[in-house]
Amino acid sequence: MNRNRRTDGASSAIERQLTGAPKAAEPAGAQPGAAQAAPETDGAPEFGRMVNELAELMRSGALPEGFDLQAACQDAAFLQLTMELPLAAAVRVYAAEQRASQADARAKAELSEQMQRRAALPQAIRGTGGAGVTRDYAGMSSEEFRALEQQYRRAAQRGIRVRL
Repeated sequence: MNRNRRTDGASSAIERQLTGAPKAAEPAGAQPGAAQAAPETDGAPEFGRMVNELAELMRSGALPEGFDLQAACQDAAFLQLTMELPLAAAVRVYAAEQRASQADARAKAELSEQMQRRAALPQAIRGTGGAGVTRDYAGMSSEEFRALEQQYRRAAQRGIRVRL
């Protein structure tokens, strides 16, 4: 997601180049428009090429919908992709990875919510057998005990096996 995101307000060299902002330490004899005409390279010609390609992608509207360039430029994974792939492909791959990770997070949240909803439902008890009757023989009155004893004898006469 937004790993390695700066919170101190500092911008990367790519962002400064794309917005036309001057470098922090610009030489004293430099012309004001010179920084916009020639991309700042920081010693690497690939950087200037990448900035030009990014600017062209932005102008042509070829960036994927919802693509956050600022967050991408601060993410080491995007910068690694720009080294391994052409810039347009790196942008598409990075955007696809971000969408996939967001979809994964949404799926996990939905699954968790579904599990919580299921846990809140009442649980069915075992339907194959009735609830067991526990009799309190010690708390029965003498008449109740004799009636139960006769019920068991009648059941035994009919061939019904009675368990206590």
